[in-house]
Amino acid sequence: MPVNASLQQKGKLGYTKDISIRDGQEIQVRLLAGKNDRSYRVHLLALASKGKAKMHIAWPWLWAVIASVLLLIVYMASKQLLPFENTYIELAIYLACAVGVILGLVMTILKLSLKRVYTSRIAKVPILEFDINKPDRKTYRSFVDALEEHIQKMHSAYSLKADQQLAGEIRTLRRLLQDGVVSQAAYNGAKAKILKN
Repeated sequence: MPVNASLQQKGKLGYTKDISIRDGQEIQVRLLAGKNDRSYRVHLLALASKGKAKMHIAWPWLWAVIASVLLLIVYMASKQLLPFENTYIELAIYLACAVGVILGLVMTILKLSLKRVYTSRIAKVPILEFDINKPDRKTYRSFVDALEEHIQKMHSAYSLKADQQLAGEIRTLRRLLQDGVVSQAAYNGAKAKILKN
């Protein structure tokens, strides 16, 4: 199949994501991460017309920073109430808190990112996401414009009835569940939402 547009992004933690629009009808995503390589395809009809910007925050690491700071505060307060002298324990507590804060902040910064997310049309399940302005602003913008133009063309070319859209979305999400792109919980929630329509 001919490739209409493509985007390659390298992650901060060593993975590469290749996204390509094939034959003006589908998007192919390849995530190259050593042993955890993954690939999947989605028909452009399955995607909502526009993507949305979303900030991804590494919450577990941010919670580690907060927990380390709280541990230090609790220790310092208890030290005032119950004074004791053991410099080795005190040094170990300060060191553990400092390592927790520093490691947590470094990982939070490394994993913090702005992403463009494309969802399914009806249930709004995230199907495609990639970093904003990577590898550079011009390449990113060109790809997004081409992708949204092809999505619009597909939506215009196929005027599907409501029941066809619902059935198609359930099939697409089931396939993405099998490919490991969508979680079981997201699939079940989407299916319940779609069947209500």
